[in-house]
Amino acid sequence: MGPDLSELHAVLVRALPDGRRGEADTHAVAKQLSKVLEQARGAHPGVRVKQSAFVEHLARALAVDEPIATSLSAVQAADLYLAFACSTGDADALRRFENELFPELDKILAASDAPLPRTDVLQLIRERVFVRRRERPARIAEYRGQSELRNWFRLVALRLLANLTRGPHSDSEAEVEFSEQLLSMATPDSELQYLKAKYRAEFSAAIPEAFAALSPRERNLLRLSLLEGLSIDQLGAVHGVHRATVARWIVSTKASLAKALHRALKSRLQVDQAELESILRLIESQVHITLERVFGTDDGAADG
Repeated sequence: MGPDLSELHAVLVRALPDGRRGEADTHAVAKQLSKVLEQARGAHPGVRVKQSAFVEHLARALAVDEPIATSLSAVQAADLYLAFACSTGDADALRRFENELFPELDKILAASDAPLPRTDVLQLIRERVFVRRRERPARIAEYRGQSELRNWFRLVALRLLANLTRGPHSDSEAEVEFSEQLLSMATPDSELQYLKAKYRAEFSAAIPEAFAALSPRERNLLRLSLLEGLSIDQLGAVHGVHRATVARWIVSTKASLAKALHRALKSRLQVDQAELESILRLIESQVHITLERVFGTDDGAADG
């Protein structure tokens, strides 16, 4: 048995700023809250969320320039309930969102000039909407129920597509981040320190070429790990696969990037064969250490 209406009304009052609590502590507001909850639950009977947590979220979503009862009556209750449930990771809510709203993206994608395949764009949209990034909540938690959820979602998708087609592509940010990690990593190896200082320009120029040689999935793994700080489990959630599958992808990505960087450096370094081999051995080791820090995992995860 969950909390009754009087308890949820008290939760709403406490969640509001001090100056609005008196206005909310009325029978009219309690009655309107009851209607909101009835509408939300009725629209999504299979969705399970903590009711007090949803009411706190509802309180934060209310318009600040309207009477509370009026704002409650105007909120898109069923949409806000579904979005909140998605932000908590409720499986039924996520399936409903995917089944009901993602098909609307087909027309948008067909009319766009996105530089990635449809499946990759959809994965980026899933990540942008549903995955928590570092200290920021998932984007779906920002939906306030002031407009229909399908309109809000369409706008998020359009903004992402605009960023993809406008450039520079977000991979360039990942390249810079990886370059900084590779070139600034402290090491007691005096020879490596010397080579990093002497050939810094060549290393920096080779990294974009190496990134370009990766597959879209490999670049996406690096981007999400470098820029968003996603763990192996979060990467699995983004792609809808088991963490062991992601671990295998990471092993492949490490090998692909190391080989691509090896080729790019070999074409740029104007040194004799002995020095070239020495440099490439050191850089291969450095790349491996850097990627271990990026992904925060080891190759053994692929066996899990």
